[in-house]
Formats: sequence, structure tokens, C-alpha cells
Amino acid sequence: MNLQNFNTFEFVLIIYTSFVMWLVFQTLVSKKEKFFLTVSYVGFGLYSGLGISSNSVDNKYMLSYFLFLFAYSTAFVIVVKLKQKEVSKNIELILQQNKTFFLFLGTIYILSICIPLVYPNIRILDLFHPEPYKISSNIFLERIERQNDIVFNIRDWVTVLCKPFYWFLLYQVRRKPKMFLFLLLSPVYIEYIVEGYIGRSEIVMWVVFIILYLYYERYISRLQLIVLSVILVLISVPVLNMMFYWRNGWTLKQSWSYLDLLSSLLLQETTYPQNYNIAVEISSYLTPLDFFYWLVTLPVPSILIKSAPLSLNHIFSVAVRGIEYGEYGFYVVLPSILGEGFMLYGEDFAWVHGVVLGIIFGLFINAIKNIEEFKYWYLYFVLWSLLGFRGGSQAVIAQIVNGSILVLGIFIYKNLFKSNFHQLKKNH
Repeated sequence: MNLQNFNTFEFVLIIYTSFVMWLVFQTLVSKKEKFFLTVSYVGFGLYSGLGISSNSVDNKYMLSYFLFLFAYSTAFVIVVKLKQKEVSKNIELILQQNKTFFLFLGTIYILSICIPLVYPNIRILDLFHPEPYKISSNIFLERIERQNDIVFNIRDWVTVLCKPFYWFLLYQVRRKPKMFLFLLLSPVYIEYIVEGYIGRSEIVMWVVFIILYLYYERYISRLQLIVLSVILVLISVPVLNMMFYWRNGWTLKQSWSYLDLLSSLLLQETTYPQNYNIAVEISSYLTPLDFFYWLVTLPVPSILIKSAPLSLNHIFSVAVRGIEYGEYGFYVVLPSILGEGFMLYGEDFAWVHGVVLGIIFGLFINAIKNIEEFKYWYLYFVLWSLLGFRGGSQAVIAQIVNGSILVLGIFIYKNLFKSNFHQLKKNH
């Protein structure tokens, strides 16, 4: 495989212009925000931008790409400049004063993850006999069945609400690397046992997470971090290719050179713009109101909503594949973040989606960036957002909104209780 189907000038133009925009915007934010902004540019450029330079994609989408990136960056920078240090200090104080309770909530998260091992069937022994890495044709049917199960609905809500305190728990054991890694990877492994599948990108995310954890806690030096990162990048090219061909039942050619493997991987990850024309067509029957209705009803359990929740990935997949969600042979075709913009706002106003995402991500980053106890929640969010630039924004937004409900509720309750208590004491 080769890269001859890419227009070299357009390919370089996308990289160069994106880099210049990154240089400008990263000077306007702090160190932690630079990290997130850099990840955003890498994810958006790789999954939404580079593929536009393919000869099979209309280069008119290049303008939409640059407008989206500019709108997203501008909105993000403006929002993270809002002052909120006092709020962060209050949340940090509440976490420290109620440490035992929040550790209990973190433990509840881990226990809830284990429920599928005992319900509806006992699957504990599966932990010792995992299924081979593959994509099951029934995986979406199984998910639909779980969505209609009240036990799994409650379990899903408990895991989402308690997840921030799972990161709080991990922070408390950060000086015990074996315990930290066990608690970090156990839920990942259990989910793999339950689903029978884990995506390549998610595996990469957890590997990067572990490496950065080792660096943050000074188990490895900066030089070791760089050397280890280079080695893993070099190894990942053949490994990720192997996983791609393996899960699809194909055979990887042994005669391929390393450059062939690199070209193959790049082609796999830059194909999303090829379906932008379909994404634009979807905007004729999908509106921003559908997205904002989904956004405001996110905190409401899906079992209480009569209509099925909006899934941009499923709508896009049905349009591309012609197979309904849940039918045999269905699989998800990802639109990318820019593709979502086309689906919701059409070709001319896709950049509006960039403004919306910049505001949402900026608000969340601004809220937790200075809370030391949420250090690994922040890291998880940054890496998870990279997957979102590939797989869609809805999963990331759902993590932000629903994952913050309990934290926000406790914060409001504690502050109101504290204010009322002081007011009562003053009156007496």
C-alpha cells in the first residue's frame, strides 16, 4: 500500500496551516491547557483533516476544516480564561474533608463494573479464559438487550456518577504503582470480558495513560519517557496493523516493509473524510435542535425517555451501510468530529459545532484543571477526547455531563449547607 492517492500539496498545506494555528493559540493558554489543545489538534488533524487531501475527496472541505479548527480554538481559549480558582479550591477542600465517603463512592464504581460477571449469568470463570480478540456480529444485539434491562440501566448510571471518585481513589494510591495499575486495568479487562472486544485506539489510550502516570509520579525520567515513547510508536505500527487485519479476518502480507505498514496505518486512520458528502446529506433531515435536545436530556436515564437517544454514529452508519442498528452485519462507521458538524449544520455552518465543543470542553477543563485530587480524571479526559475526535463527540460529552452530576450536586449541597449553617449561627 502507498500514499499516492494523496495530493502532496494539500497534505502539506493542512499540516502547515494547522501547525501555525496551534502555535498561535497555544501561546494564549496555560501549560495544562496546552496539553489538551495539542491533543485536540493532533486528533482533529489526523481524523478530520489529512484525509481531505485524498484525491477521492473534494478539496472544498478544506475550508470547512480550517474554519472549524479556528472556531473551536477560539471558543476554547475564551472559556478557559474565565476565572474559577475559588470554585476549584472549594471542591478541593470538600474532597479533603470527606475523603472516606468519596473513597467509598470510588469503590462502588469498581463493584458496579463487576456486575456483568454475576448477572444475568455467572461469568467469573471467563476472567481466566478470555475470548480471542475479535469483533462479534452480535455485539450490538447484546448491547440493545442490556439497554432494555433495568439492572444494567441502574448499573450504568451508578458507574457514570461514581467514576470521578474512582479517579479520586486512584489518586490516593498513586504512590503504590502495583495497586494503582491493578485498579486502573481491572475495569478495562472486565469490560473486555463482558464485551468480548476492545478497540485498538482504546488500548493505545491506556498504554499512554500508564506511561504518563509513571512519568508524573517520577518512576521514569523525562529521557526515559522520550525513549520509551519512541520505542512504543515504532512497535505500534506493525502491532496496530496486525490487530486491524486480524479482527477483520484478513491476512497481513509478510512481504510488507515498515514503510508499507506505516502507509497502511495512515490510510486506515484518515479515511473518514471520504464520507463527508453523506454527512452533508444527513443535514437535510437532522437539525441542531436534535443534538441540543439530546444534550439537555443527558442527565435523564434513557429508560425514562420514550424516544431513543440520539446517536450520530448510528445515524451515519445506517446512511453509509444501509443496515439498521441491531441487524446482523451492522457495524459502526465513524463520521469524525468535522463529519458531525456537517451532519448537524450542513457544509456552510459546520464550524458552529466547533464553537459548541470548544465551549463544553473548555468549561470542563477550566473546572478540574487545578484540582490536584482529580489529576488523573483530567488525564483520562484529555486522552479520551482524542478518541472522541475519531469516534465522535457524544461519548466524550456524556462523560463530562453525567460524570459531573454527583460532583456538582455534592459541591452545591455542601456550600448551601455551609452557608445556611453560618447564617443560622449568625442569627443566634
